Amino acid sequence: MYRPSDYYSSASPQRVLPAWVSFGCGAASLLILIVVFAGGAFLAGGGLAQVMDWTFGATMGELRGMYTPEVSAAQKQSLDIEIETMRRNLREEKISVQSVNPVLQAIRRATGDQKVDAKELDSLIAATKKVNAGAGKKKVARLPGYPVARPWPPVATFSILGYDPKTGEVGGAVQSRVFSVGNGVLWAEAGTGVVATQAVIDVSYGPQGLNLLRAGLTPTAAVKAIWDSDPDPRPEDWTKQGRQFAIMDAKGNYAAYTGPKAKSWAGNKGGAYCTAQGNILASEQVVASMVEAFEKTEGHLSLRLMAALDAGQKAGGDTRGMQSAAMLIVKKDGGVWLHNDVVLRLQVDDNPEPLTELRRLVDLAAKQRERIAAAAREKK
Repeated sequence: MYRPSDYYSSASPQRVLPAWVSFGCGAASLLILIVVFAGGAFLAGGGLAQVMDWTFGATMGELRGMYTPEVSAAQKQSLDIEIETMRRNLREEKISVQSVNPVLQAIRRATGDQKVDAKELDSLIAATKKVNAGAGKKKVARLPGYPVARPWPPVATFSILGYDPKTGEVGGAVQSRVFSVGNGVLWAEAGTGVVATQAVIDVSYGPQGLNLLRAGLTPTAAVKAIWDSDPDPRPEDWTKQGRQFAIMDAKGNYAAYTGPKAKSWAGNKGGAYCTAQGNILASEQVVASMVEAFEKTEGHLSLRLMAALDAGQKAGGDTRGMQSAAMLIVKKDGGVWLHNDVVLRLQVDDNPEPLTELRRLVDLAAKQRERIAAAAREKK
């Protein structure tokens, strides 16, 4: 069994269980063993729910490889949405680990012969829907004193996603008046696409977006699926109506959404192979300037993304100021060393001039690319 590719690095999957633990033994069997043998205190503390969430994510990749030809795209999309909703419900403790047993049993039945047909998939979808329908109806047990996670203030941010049709690279860049904005806003996978999730942020929108792109959904369909399946668990103080996110696939097609309660000025603007979005900004001119700069700047994708951030800041940027910035670019085997899909991953976590520091790093990376290219030419 393999760990899912790191969404930041998109590295080749790494084996985390011995080779003899194959999916042929049944992913469902592995899930059930986890449920049976996990400790009660661990369950009450929420740890097992996290393991189950992770395991369901890994299992979906295996299931997709077992679909028979008659399984429709609509069925595949329906299961992806229901599984993602169930995983979120587990993370938010709206359902218990025990409540997912019907889904585990449905997976075991469906994968027994290493093939999943349309009828079996319908049964799995129905079982998952039934579990999700019970979300929030029963209080999930906790250990006394176990901390309840509280949200950070809304992530006032401006970001841009971009694609270079000449190189096939796709990526994004972001700046904000929060500490370490790169820790959660940008998600990318080579051959799949890139996601930015911000404002009243739900970080799970990142991996959800990549999962749906990988399953074959368009960015527009993925945005709608994520938004529609968000149960809005904290409407009073962390409402989905304030979320903002954008999705771009590996060919530069994109879609973005700004919730009606994202703090002003908030919005998004698209251009040629780019989409810029932001909230708590000086004005709409921030995102307009970012798109214009991206389209007019020549050279490597990193230079175009950097120019967009600089233009956004020059137009007023985040009204609260500056603190951190980040950039992430991916392409299959596009990074240095062997089997590295990360062309560039840079983070400035805490700096009074984060864009100045980010540009310094971008320029260093450009010099490194020039040295590598020169060395390759000499070998020829």
